[in-house]
Amino acid sequence: IRIWLFQTLMDSGQNKGLEEVVAELCTNPEFEAMFKTWGYFELIHSLSYSHLLRGIFSDAKVIFDRIKDYPEIQQRIDKEIDLYSRVKNINALQTLDEKKKLVLELLVNIFALEGIKFYISFLVTYVINNAYANKIQGATRIIKLINFDEDIHTTMGAGTLNILKKEASEGFKELMDSDWYKQMVKDTLLRVEQEELSFADYLLSIGDIPTLTRPVFAQFLKYYIDLRATQLGMEKIYNQDKTDVVQWFENYKDLNKDNAALQESDLAVYSIGIMKNDIP
Repeated sequence: IRIWLFQTLMDSGQNKGLEEVVAELCTNPEFEAMFKTWGYFELIHSLSYSHLLRGIFSDAKVIFDRIKDYPEIQQRIDKEIDLYSRVKNINALQTLDEKKKLVLELLVNIFALEGIKFYISFLVTYVINNAYANKIQGATRIIKLINFDEDIHTTMGAGTLNILKKEASEGFKELMDSDWYKQMVKDTLLRVEQEELSFADYLLSIGDIPTLTRPVFAQFLKYYIDLRATQLGMEKIYNQDKTDVVQWFENYKDLNKDNAALQESDLAVYSIGIMKNDIP
């Protein structure tokens, strides 16, 4: 439930940030369309998590209102919200390079959010469902659909940054070839690692999660930090091999390997761009 509350909050923030901040920076219509579409999908994700919680609790409002009582959840979104705010309110007195650095920092943090932080949330849901004989099978299938989207969004984030780095006409290449950019990417990935380890400690303080320990979380994070670094053309930080947990995670999230009978769970059919409003 704490995981889903975080996802509800962060995906809502992503929807607003991508559409109202990042898309507004674009003069290229393809970039603008991509970020607006990406933001719309995050809205669908946020509504999906809300839908799951409403399906569990007769008065879900009480649960949503408790988000403010969990500083661990609030702190987990602080960096992204701060960067969105700073980019939205860029000071006219800042130099052009200062503005560009702020935009790049935001894009790298969005990439790390989609490709690392969200993956910890997915992992916890999958492990709990698997450990308790598919007790939350319907919810897990919905989250696998969301995970499928976030895999695409991670690629979109890396693709955007690599285009900006490759195409001098975009105006970012010189900065992205500098030591500042390499260090910023590394610092961002390492900061996210520490934040997620702290969040893992918080989750484990609530109760045991079968098979998940702090060292398991740490290895999982190191593998995906290395993977994300290479996607941005950087060297691996840890050279972490693919662990059994990573291999299991990649197999488990694969929608093509779901074999639930229709009477046991909702059919995993994703109508792109369509939301069913069946909540009174």
